[in-house]
Amino acid sequence: MFDFDLPESLDWRDARIPKPGKPGEFRKIAIPNPELMALQRDLLSNYLTRTEGLMASPFAHGFVNGRSTITGVRRLNRNAPVILRMDAKDFFDNFPVEEVRRRMVAQGERALLVDKLLVACTYRGRLPQGGPCSPFLTNVGMYETDCCLAAYAKKHGFAYIRYADDLVFAMEATVDDPTNDPEVYAVEDDETGKTLFRPRRYGWFFRGVSEILGARLGIRLNRKKNKVIRLHGRCPRRVLGVVIRKDGAGYNAPRAMRRMARAMLCNLYRKVMAQGGVAVPGDHLKWMQVRGYAAYFDGLRYGGYGDAGRADPVLQEKFWNYLEVRLGNGKQG
Repeated sequence: MFDFDLPESLDWRDARIPKPGKPGEFRKIAIPNPELMALQRDLLSNYLTRTEGLMASPFAHGFVNGRSTITGVRRLNRNAPVILRMDAKDFFDNFPVEEVRRRMVAQGERALLVDKLLVACTYRGRLPQGGPCSPFLTNVGMYETDCCLAAYAKKHGFAYIRYADDLVFAMEATVDDPTNDPEVYAVEDDETGKTLFRPRRYGWFFRGVSEILGARLGIRLNRKKNKVIRLHGRCPRRVLGVVIRKDGAGYNAPRAMRRMARAMLCNLYRKVMAQGGVAVPGDHLKWMQVRGYAAYFDGLRYGGYGDAGRADPVLQEKFWNYLEVRLGNGKQG
């Protein structure tokens, strides 16, 4: 029977980390002390992820083994006329710990063990960002709410996925005839008598999602981040950091990310060339980062066709092959 001992100190420290791609903005996190951090990592790997009943819902794609932003967007209709994107406000800070406890006990876990685990994994009565177990435990607590949101979405013709605090709803209908486009509605112009097509508004849908989150978890949506992404709109269809191509051919990484990876590869190639083909320790780390980007791009391109079969801009083959010979898998011998 699984059990563990609590460390003598349950101290955490508050910290701030920069938000990627948002200069001057920071995310507040809380970091457990080294002993508590080690315990949480052990609980995550040896208990939580190995307990069959403590699984995330099929709609959760963040912090779940075998799932990612890529698996999430692949669950959506590539040709969705409308995608609705939402963000739960202060998700980790406001997530009700009692809902996690209720779900774990309902799945057959011992109440005393659950209580001890929550003592080890909570800080000031919350599941803070920075704790290794926080994402997993919020997924456990979100299971039933995810199912409710998926049912609400299906009732109105949408598919639902979630990555941590990011909620995405994509219309399941595919539009061939613009006059039957569920994204627009027809009105008759009083002056000309012509039929005009105007984009539908989805405030009612956002309110429905907000009511479900509020009633079940006491969580609200960050209204500033509510977004309607239309197939025929000007903005890219970016969902969970992945761009769903408007031609339906597949997926791309954001252009800025692809250009950054291309520049990293080029700069590393020039650096190693200038060193006479001899790599220094820091070069291995840079090469591993470039390989990581390449693997991510390959994962996005998998299953695409036409132009979606390659990233644009493409990572230069000449530079790649040169560094592959000299740095291999990126690990130092």
